[in-house]
Amino acid sequence: DDLSSSSNQTGCMFFTSDQYFQIAQNLDPGMPKHVRQNALNCLFKTAPGECEHWPLIRRGIMDGLADDDYNFAEESLSLHAKLFNSGTSQSTAELYTSLSGHLIQHFQTCATYHVRLNNGLDTAHKNTR
Repeated sequence: DDLSSSSNQTGCMFFTSDQYFQIAQNLDPGMPKHVRQNALNCLFKTAPGECEHWPLIRRGIMDGLADDDYNFAEESLSLHAKLFNSGTSQSTAELYTSLSGHLIQHFQTCATYHVRLNNGLDTAHKNTR
């Protein structure tokens, strides 16, 4: 597997442009879950915000935030947190672009769902509807 053969001794991986492109393709929601999971795992070992295929990768991890599999969605969110912690202005900008894109997409797909708060909102109970 080409994606797992580019690591150095510190555990950080360095990918070629073609490998980043393959990762981006593997993040597509139509791919099998184990393929997507492997691609996400590869991204935890590198700085994806710095590559030319970042727009495709961003789309894949943004789609991951809305995944039906809670663990996969959580790992996508963790990858966003990693980008935030990387400290580069490029990664921070990409993080906000990705998260805002996810929220816009979420609210657009939920446009027909309206919450009525006749009696206010009870935040003391986690499962209040």
